Order: sequence, then C-alpha cells, then structure tokens
Amino acid sequence: MNFLRSLYTRLLVQYRLYRMKLPAARPYMRYSQGSRFINRAILYLSFFVVALVGSFLYGYTAIYGNPQPMLQFMGIPVVILALMCIWALPERASWGEKALYPLLIAYFFFALVWAQYVSIIKVPGNPWLSPQRVLLYIISGIALISFSVSREMKGLIKERYQAHKPIFVCLIILITIELLSLGLTSNMRLSLSYIIRETMLITIPFLLCAALFQDAARVRLFIAIAMVSIVILVAFAYQESRLNQPVWAVYIPHWWFDTSDETIQRLLTGRSRYDRFRAKSSSLTSLEFAELLAVLFPFCLYYLLERRRMILRGVGAIMTIICLVGIYFSGSRLGFVGAIAAFGTYLFLFGLRYWRTHRKSLIGPALIAFYPATMTTLLVGIAVSPRLSAMVIGGSSTDASTQARFDQWQMGLPMIMKNPFIGYGYANGAYKLGFVNPGGELTIDTFYLSILLETGVPGALAFFFFHAIAAWVSAKAYLNSTDTEGKDGTRIGAAIACALVGFLIVKLVLSQRTNHTFLAILVGFAVALYRNKKNEVKQENGA
Repeated sequence: MNFLRSLYTRLLVQYRLYRMKLPAARPYMRYSQGSRFINRAILYLSFFVVALVGSFLYGYTAIYGNPQPMLQFMGIPVVILALMCIWALPERASWGEKALYPLLIAYFFFALVWAQYVSIIKVPGNPWLSPQRVLLYIISGIALISFSVSREMKGLIKERYQAHKPIFVCLIILITIELLSLGLTSNMRLSLSYIIRETMLITIPFLLCAALFQDAARVRLFIAIAMVSIVILVAFAYQESRLNQPVWAVYIPHWWFDTSDETIQRLLTGRSRYDRFRAKSSSLTSLEFAELLAVLFPFCLYYLLERRRMILRGVGAIMTIICLVGIYFSGSRLGFVGAIAAFGTYLFLFGLRYWRTHRKSLIGPALIAFYPATMTTLLVGIAVSPRLSAMVIGGSSTDASTQARFDQWQMGLPMIMKNPFIGYGYANGAYKLGFVNPGGELTIDTFYLSILLETGVPGALAFFFFHAIAAWVSAKAYLNSTDTEGKDGTRIGAAIACALVGFLIVKLVLSQRTNHTFLAILVGFAVALYRNKKNEVKQENGA
C-alpha cells in the first residue's frame, strides 16, 4: 500500500506541475511537459507491473516448484515492458558508444574461437552460457538503450541509412515478413524465439558496425583479430585430426557437460568421411567450420596483395596456406567451393584496379587477360585430379548428400508455390518440409530452400540482395579508390565483397545460420566504406 500511495503522490505532483506550467523537478523526458508526464507515468506503471509479475512468479514457484510453464506465457509482456522502460529513458547527447566498441571486439574474438556449447559457468540444465552469449546480451542491452537515448547514435544510423537506403530497405523487408509469417507458423514459440535471436545476432551487430566503424583502423583491427583466430581454429582442427575427437571434448572434463543431452553427445563425438575425422574446431559442425574459413579466406588475400609492408604480405601468404589447410581438415566440399569463388573474384578485382591505377604497368592488363586462362586451368585441374575432384566436387561417398538436396527441392517447390509471399513461419522450414535423413534426423540442407519456405519469395530476395548489394558497394568502393597507401579503408572493400560472394554461393549447399553474424558485421563495414567513399567524392567535386 505504501508503494501505491507513493506512486499516486508522484503522479499527482507531476500532473499539478504540468497544470501550473512549471518545469518538473527533474527533466525526465525530451519533449513537452505533457509528454514528460505521460512518459513518467508509463515508466512508473511499467516498474509496478514488472514487480507484480515477479511477485506472482515467486509465489507460483513456491507452490508448484517449476515456473517454466508460466514463464513461457508471461515472458513476452515482461520483454515489452522492459522495452517501454528503455523507450522512456531521458535523451542524452551520447550514451554507450565508447563501451560498445571494445565489447564488439571481445564478442568477435570469442565468437570465432570459443565453442558455443562450452559454458563459462556450470549451470543446471546446460543453457550454453558461453562468453560470446554473455557478451551478446550485454551488447544488445547497451545498444537498445543507446538507440533510444543517444542523439549521436541515432544521427549516425540516420546518416548511414541516407547514404545507402537499399541495404536498409532489404533488412526492413526481411524483418517485416518474418513478423508477418508468425500468423502462419505452426510453432509460434520457435519462430518468435528465432526472430529475437536473429535480431540480436544480425540486426544489432549490423547497425552497430555501420554506425561505429567509420575509421579504417577499427576495421583493420577486426581483420587482425580474424587472422589470429584462424591460427587458433586451424590449430584446434589439427589436434582434432590427430585425436579423432573434438578438442573441447578432450581438454574439458565431461562432468562439465550434460552428457544426457543428445545434442551434446553428438557434438562431443563428431563425424568422419573418407576414413578421416572431419574437424570442426570451435563450430558446431564441420560444414560451419569450412564456411567460416571460406568467409575469412579473402582477408588472407587482402594481407597478401594489399598491405604495403613486406612482412605483412608474408603473413598473408602464410595465412592463406593455413586457411586452406583448415578447410582440408574439415573434409567439406563447400569450403573449397567458397574459397575458389572468393579467389577468382578477388583476382579479377585486383587486376582491374591495378590496371586503372597503374596505367603504364603491364601487370594489370596481364592479370585481366590471363584471368580466364587461370580459372580454366584451375577447373581443369580439379576435373582431372581424382583427389581434387573428390575434395571440391565430391565422389561416391557424397552422392547421397547431393541426391538428398535434389529431393528436398522437389518436395519444397510445390509448398513454395502454394504460399510464395509470406511463407510458413520463420525457423519452421525443416518442420514444414518434413525431410528425414537416413539417420532419422529432420534436416534441410539448403538455406535458400529454407528461407523460401519460411519467408516466401520476397523474404528470400531481401536476404539475397541485402548481401549482394553490400558486395557490389564494397567492390565499387575498392575499384574507385584512389588511395595508394590504404589509409581510407576502401582497399578492404575487395575482401568484403569476395567474402559476401563466397557466402552467397556456400548457402546453396548449407542451411545452418551460425556464421550469419559475421556476414552482418561485414555488411555493416560495407555501409561504412560506401559512406566514406561518397563523402570523399563529394569533397573532391566541391573542391
């Protein structure tokens, strides 16, 4: 009763101050006095409801023991109230930007090298409380508050949006269709949880990187972290190939894991092909590990071809070899396919730019002239060599997985034609398709089929062009750059473009979404590069 009496008194005082046209005791909001009164009322009401919900859950737990059934129903209102509280916070010139940058660096490193299923704290029920997950929660909370109260952050996001609207429009369309598809999903809880998860893993990192990474030195720091991470990941993969067991299962006691969980048992055992263990390092599967290395491979080429110091170019050459060795340890064809696509794209862009910036040199024209011959020789070598053909194209042991993908498309296309606009609910594609592999597992092996089933044709096109436009923007910034010393960061554009191209090709044969966060970060870098290049062109025209 004392709390209600205090709440009533505070609201009454604020209302009287508003009627008297006097300023409030504390400038709580950023609008008129009437808006301040309304927002303060919403804030107090939100705290009251949260306290009421918490008290109810405490009583429910004391009586029935397990609060999980009630949490499933009451979690959504609590989240909405928390967002309302964030919205009602007072506006400031800046908030949280300085803290977000080191947190993003730490998250990027741990997301690369630390396995998701290895918790830093032993918690009953094994909720996978890994370092990257803890950091992601912290980053998401700070980012939401910063988006709400920081005029600087909102100004940066608005500037990036105006610099290149198509990328943002594709993201908005994708999110809108995901929300609309909730009305057609057969598993509301699964779809909603995945939408929230994708918001934290894709939307927030993309916005933060687009806003905060306007300095090329920050982008280069991320690339340096990626290079160090490749060494660690391939070292893990080498150890796994020796032990025929995931490295995390060897050096971490089994009592730390919930071995009764089938998912944990499968992650701790791994799989083999060609009588050789398929290393997965810190990823959940060897396919995701190969995809990650294929995405990072162009940045090894960036060190090899774009850095001015010879020692850094030597590092790039070594890292290129290490990355290819890691893909070999994974035993996955898609890794080599993505690396070949990235290499071919990078070689073409490098030759074209060298030709434009060094008119008197014959290296650029030679690279462009011999580009078709180089790629043809590479493809012929793959076709002639049985070993290379097995690694890239596949052999008799991979015929079953190839046929399974064709069967999935035959089953899925009629479903897509029945509902081509919204789909059947986000993260519900595999359940709608109903394809079961010989091991009895429900699976879907192509991301484009998955997103077509989940969000329809518009959602799939929005996803594709979100990355394709960013690749085009990065390549354009790279080709138009006049920087010969690599200070403005546009020379990183070729690596970003090639990584996005390789990623879009890999998605033809892989449906897992674990590495999508890294691609969202790269798209954010592309937006920053485009903004910097656009400002540079405006300044030159103005001069």
